[in-house]
Amino acid sequence: MYMSPEMIAIVVSGATLFVTLLGVVIAGFALLRAPINELRGEMSGLRGEMSGLRGEMLGLHGEMSGEVGGLRAELKSEMGGLRAELKNEMGELRAELKGEMGELRTELKGEMGELRTELKGEMGELRTELKGEMGELRTELKGEMGELRHELKEVRGEVNELAVSVARLEGPHYRLLTDRSS
Repeated sequence: MYMSPEMIAIVVSGATLFVTLLGVVIAGFALLRAPINELRGEMSGLRGEMSGLRGEMLGLHGEMSGEVGGLRAELKSEMGGLRAELKNEMGELRAELKGEMGELRTELKGEMGELRTELKGEMGELRTELKGEMGELRTELKGEMGELRHELKEVRGEVNELAVSVARLEGPHYRLLTDRSS
């Protein structure tokens, strides 16, 4: 089938427009990568902070264990005649340490609960923001795609009209002008 240079130019122009618009859509998706990577970085930072808190808690536990171990060694060296007195003092000390440990445990649980609640809230806010932004982007992309479809329909209509015009030109009049057998 013969195509005039004008028709070829129109088809190439339509294909170029389509490829350009496809590049715009792909670039839009690439723009989403940066916010997602930012969120991943923030999550990594939060994990690091949680790891640091865990290390501090383990350090406190180690310090308390060291203090209790030191007291035990001291009591064993002085056992002789003070055994009964030391047993009483040891009992009191254990009760004190248990109370302090209980208080510390309660405080840490409270702080961890608050931190967990804050993190959940922040994550919820981040999710909500991300969903909103994704929704806006989706709406924008749908609008752009709708406009592209409309423009492509217009281009198709113009191409069809040109094809009909060319077919009319190639009809009986064209044959009369190009027929060399007469």
